Amino acid sequence: MKGLIFLPWKAQAIHESNPDIEWQTRRKGGLEIINQSPDDWYCLGSEYTPGGERWHFENGTVNDTAFIKCPFSVGDEVYIKETWAIDEDDQLVIFYKGQTPDWGGKWHSPLFMPAWAARTVVAITDIRAPRVQDISENDALAEGVTRQLYNSFGYGGELSEEEFNFTKARFAFRLLWDSIHGSGAWARNDWVWKYSFIRRDYADR
Repeated sequence: MKGLIFLPWKAQAIHESNPDIEWQTRRKGGLEIINQSPDDWYCLGSEYTPGGERWHFENGTVNDTAFIKCPFSVGDEVYIKETWAIDEDDQLVIFYKGQTPDWGGKWHSPLFMPAWAARTVVAITDIRAPRVQDISENDALAEGVTRQLYNSFGYGGELSEEEFNFTKARFAFRLLWDSIHGSGAWARNDWVWKYSFIRRDYADR
């Protein structure tokens, strides 16, 4: 089973969510070639081949074509990789930073989290290939951004939950995107894989 890395706060939110809530995440892995000059490319959609589904991109500047296979497929079950730790006194006890952020032991990088240590599995329900600035307010909420996250970047003030949801969720995601990918990442407007997914019900695993 493949894994996807999530920040502790989002891993915790997904873990606690109802299985019928659809989430989103945007990833750049596999799109490095077209993101060297993202403004030059446009996407013509996906097509099925004997080797699986691939996405068709055209470069209008140099008359080039790229067919790119997405790292995941609709229907894939994926485990969430998150910051974790094993209790030194009881090797059967696993801690997750999103759940117990104040635990005083040594945390392990999510990059090296094995599937057996994961607590959450999700199922991919839809895949698109937009540019990151195509995200809507509702998409940003599906990414898990909250008014509290917005406030943590120094914004918000007395903004109500409703005002945030309808007017600032997208901007909060922009701040989050730059915090993960570096200053200027949002302005670069890279192509991304947009994965929609639901948490698998634990009784079905």
